[in-house]
Amino acid sequence: MPFFTTVFFGITGHRLASRQVTVFIRRRLSCSSSSGEIRSDNMKNKRAVVWFRNDLRTLDNEAIFAAAAAAQEVIPAFIFDKRQFARTTWFDFEKTGAHRAKFLIESVTDLRQNLRALGSDLIVHVGKPEEFLPSLCTSLGVGEIFCQKEVCSEETDVEDRLMRRLDETSKAAGLQPVSMRFNA
Repeated sequence: MPFFTTVFFGITGHRLASRQVTVFIRRRLSCSSSSGEIRSDNMKNKRAVVWFRNDLRTLDNEAIFAAAAAAQEVIPAFIFDKRQFARTTWFDFEKTGAHRAKFLIESVTDLRQNLRALGSDLIVHVGKPEEFLPSLCTSLGVGEIFCQKEVCSEETDVEDRLMRRLDETSKAAGLQPVSMRFNA
């Protein structure tokens, strides 16, 4: 479905130019706890990706909070997985109808606006997460991916393929493996 490609500010290609990527990298998101700013003197990773999936909120998103506590830079990303817009195998129904697609586009647009209000931005990509995220992590030196844990079989299969691909990509590049942290 080509209607995604023109909606999201031209970020549709698999490769992101360095000038585009620097727009999205920001010092810590402006998340704070009741005790004040999140600080960790033992920050293992300089950069982390928050992979938004179904939880598109910013105010009470556990993945954002955990990433901001663990890394110096947080890179938010959303991936429109084309498989979610295909038809079902058994009865040939649309997995995502027109109304759901419109709602999702509006929600991602709102997420981007909310992140911009926090001084960040959102990388939006159309493709397979297990192909895009490893290349993004390798090119930006990302050490961890934070995301919401999914329970359905198709989503957990994507998680499994992503973790295998992250290991393969890291080994091929001679880098430390990228880890994934899931929030319920």
